[in-house]
Amino acid sequence: MKQFRELPRYDVTHLRGFIVTMINDHKVSIPIRNVSLGGLQVICNQELYLNDEEVEIHLIEKKPFLIKIYNVWKITNEDNKYQAGFRFQFKDVRSFQRWLQVMKALHLHKSKKKN
Repeated sequence: MKQFRELPRYDVTHLRGFIVTMINDHKVSIPIRNVSLGGLQVICNQELYLNDEEVEIHLIEKKPFLIKIYNVWKITNEDNKYQAGFRFQFKDVRSFQRWLQVMKALHLHKSKKKN
């Protein structure tokens, strides 16, 4: 089944980005696989139950993004790793604009790599 995406996704594994959240009263860092203007994908060793939760997103900038995420899908891959996709809900226009700047930078970087 071919998936249609309105917004492009950018692989950010090379940037070593991660989200920070609380799981069972422990602060946990989860690596980010890819991002888009509207969400992100993670791969981790344990199944995630994150829905309607604010997380810290650490990517490129020193100051983390605080964004509420909602689980859209999750699967277990052949390596018994869990993959999950989340959509964002921004707190305000300023946080959206800040994230938009990161997406523009990733898009520019990807465009330059092609040439």
